Amino acid sequence: MALSQAGLSRTWWKDAANHFVYGRTRLPLRAIDSKTSHELIYRSQGTVERLRPFVCLAYVHLQKDQHGALLPHAAQCIFIGYPTDYKGWRFWVPQARQEIVTDSKPRLSGRG
Repeated sequence: MALSQAGLSRTWWKDAANHFVYGRTRLPLRAIDSKTSHELIYRSQGTVERLRPFVCLAYVHLQKDQHGALLPHAAQCIFIGYPTDYKGWRFWVPQARQEIVTDSKPRLSGRG
């Protein structure tokens, strides 16, 4: 349902599944003494500070080389997940039909 509300097609199901697994491994499970799957696998407690709602609207800061001098310094994007080899966030820019990966904390729409 989130995919259709964001105007995304079924091709984004892989990203939706990866997002679910990423979040699920960082949430405690009652069956294993309130430890997370991440903690059992990596022997370190994971954090939830990077978790974001899948396909939420966000504004991402653009670096100087990504925009013109008089153009906006942020892009309206849709959050689509986490990079597998980089600590950051992945976004889809519908207007440009391109993906952005950033390590800058995104500003979610509707939050201060």
